Amino acid sequence: MLTDHINNVTVTVGADGVYLITNAQHLDTLAGTITIQTPVDAGKFDIIAQATATEVANYDSSTGYSSQEVEQFGATMGTTGDDVLTGNEQ
Repeated sequence: MLTDHINNVTVTVGADGVYLITNAQHLDTLAGTITIQTPVDAGKFDIIAQATATEVANYDSSTGYSSQEVEQFGATMGTTGDDVLTGNEQ
């Protein structure tokens, strides 16, 4: 599940793993927040961001790219930071 706070939509990303954020209002700067909810058993995965800017006058374009590995920890494992796990034994 992905929440695009730029366009105020929540979507389920398809099997190809791609979600496109358009600049429908043709703003000079497009910035915002994206929230991704993953299943606990997702394990490690990569988040890749790619942006392309195209000039209106001569259609010159440039593309920027960034990638980050994410690791999903189960609640019973804790994370690499400080964790407080509460509950009771059954």
